[in-house]
Amino acid sequence: MAQRLSPAILALILVAAACGSTGPSPSPAAASPSPTTPPIATPAPTLAAAPTPALELADLAQFHAAMRPEFADDVDRSPNLTRYAIDVAVTFNADGTATLAGREHVLYTNQQTVALPDIVFMLWPEAGGQYVSRMDLGRVMVNGSEVRPLMENDGLTARIALPAPLAPGARAELSAEFTVEAFPWTGGSGIKRFGITGRVLLAPTFYPLIPRLVDGLWQTLPAPPGGDTTNSDSALYVWRVTAPTR
Repeated sequence: MAQRLSPAILALILVAAACGSTGPSPSPAAASPSPTTPPIATPAPTLAAAPTPALELADLAQFHAAMRPEFADDVDRSPNLTRYAIDVAVTFNADGTATLAGREHVLYTNQQTVALPDIVFMLWPEAGGQYVSRMDLGRVMVNGSEVRPLMENDGLTARIALPAPLAPGARAELSAEFTVEAFPWTGGSGIKRFGITGRVLLAPTFYPLIPRLVDGLWQTLPAPPGGDTTNSDSALYVWRVTAPTR
């Protein structure tokens, strides 16, 4: 069973051998078994019905729950923040890998003073280095019409040409389907932020993410080694995770 769509700031950390549906405030997991113990394969869950952007993203009140009560009104004062509705299903495979199959709807408002000819998705599981993973971008749509993104930076960036320039203050509705494969690692040199270790799946920014736009340029450069990698503006999220209950 998956919980209902829940607003939260999104970071996905799942226990591979004993997964349940996630929510905004999961309980602390018990101590992880030895990293040498392989995860238990689980049947592939099925994605629930796709979120409807007009319903899931239009209502700002639903995002209050992700805020401390004294700051809930900040949501209403920020109606132009990018909004994401994300639905993802997680499968733990017999070979020790994990698969995340998902789709997202995005409501993006142009907060610049000039029209935008395109919008960019960052596919961070393709970054290498700290990401022991790979990502495939499926069908992408803009305002209900399918488009073919231009892939850049060795697959890290998907540039989406808009059918018409997006005027200042105007909104675009985007959707994307995606699949992520996460692989195990057992220590060694360097620090990893995405993959499977100690039977725990670490999967931050597993979804197509719109980066910051600075001085008219999308910030799409690969991150330097170490430290934080992602670069995006504050945003509002409603999300659903479907995962095995074992």
